[in-house]
Amino acid sequence: MKIAIVNQYCDTIMPPVQNSVGACTYGIASRLATAAEVQVFGLIHDGGPTQDFTDQGVRYRLLAASAPDLLLMREFNRLAILYRPFNDCMTIPRSAAAWVHPGYGRKVADELARGAFDIVFFQHNSQYIPVVRRGNPHAKLVLNVHHELYPQCNHRLLARRFRHLDRVTAVSDFVAQQVARCFPEIKPAPFTVSNGIETTEFEASPQRSETEAVSHRIMYAGAVSPEKGVHVLIEAFRIVAPHFPTARLDIFGAHSSRPLDDMFPQQGDPLLSELAPLYQSDYIAHLKNLLPEELGDRVAFRGNVPREELVRGYYEADVFAFPSLWNEGFGLPPIEAMAAGTPVVATRAGAMTETIEDGRTGILVDRNDPRALAGALFGLLQDRSKSSAMGQAARCKVLSERTWDITATKLLKVFNSLVGGNAEP
Repeated sequence: MKIAIVNQYCDTIMPPVQNSVGACTYGIASRLATAAEVQVFGLIHDGGPTQDFTDQGVRYRLLAASAPDLLLMREFNRLAILYRPFNDCMTIPRSAAAWVHPGYGRKVADELARGAFDIVFFQHNSQYIPVVRRGNPHAKLVLNVHHELYPQCNHRLLARRFRHLDRVTAVSDFVAQQVARCFPEIKPAPFTVSNGIETTEFEASPQRSETEAVSHRIMYAGAVSPEKGVHVLIEAFRIVAPHFPTARLDIFGAHSSRPLDDMFPQQGDPLLSELAPLYQSDYIAHLKNLLPEELGDRVAFRGNVPREELVRGYYEADVFAFPSLWNEGFGLPPIEAMAAGTPVVATRAGAMTETIEDGRTGILVDRNDPRALAGALFGLLQDRSKSSAMGQAARCKVLSERTWDITATKLLKVFNSLVGGNAEP
């Protein structure tokens, strides 16, 4: 079987610095390559030339962005405004707009046709489905959905694209159920194939002291963007820090905000009015302004770091905080922290209620509630025995249920059912 994985235009696939969807592709591809021929397509972000190489048995082809595509991206906001009358007066997000790197989609479609692939696996990007189908009428097309499909995505447009698909998968039950509600015509219903962790990165057993002599280190990892609730975490840290003179907060992640239209429905979410100004300002400056002078040197903005440094951070942390305000499609950083034996405090946001068993493998709190978040963090920092037991339970659960080997096995069942006509998973 020949499998092609088509990544989004914005994904950074190769280590040492990856985004979440790029890391998912990298983790899955090498496992699929043990049973099939796998090629990954992506886009070069820095204006460099096309790159071809092989890594862990997987062929990678990272295509150079064309000048017309780059121009369209520079003009995206103007085009989105012009498109609003055709999209129920809403601004279509980049994750769904047809004019986001169309040249990339055509190049991929042409190369797929020449390669005669059996399976084409799209990582959330639906824009390129029609052009790929036209050039590859016999391939089986599978879309893997990573987060909610909001009203501003233009469901009529998506429905036309989805008609070309042979199967839809989702990274969580939360996403699968939401897609099924929005698109009941998808048959069979979306199948959950959850994300996982790279087990070789988390082979070391955590070594945590139960004494109060150690520093009280809180960690966050993910996009440093308003929808992730980092400002709520800063407010919670202001409450917790006076009780622990050695407490510190390490914030790992890119210092940039994704567009609001990509993160929230444009109708009906009460958080919109509160968050909208944060998307229009310098969010990092806003976060630093929330810190009183005496806490300034106890909060570190680490930015994007190599995987080795990020994994070391998971192990060194006493508690991992994930205060997301939007409905997480999966949430990769929390399960990576859990794999390192670090207990997680997260919000009841989307799939977080699937990956964290409240009170056993972590603690769940309501969204946008800094006091509740602070209370959960305080409890785990104060009670080392409870924290250690919770971290160990979390580690066992992740290593037994959330690995890329398990994910690849489920995907191969889906692919074999399409190619070989076997019973569906």
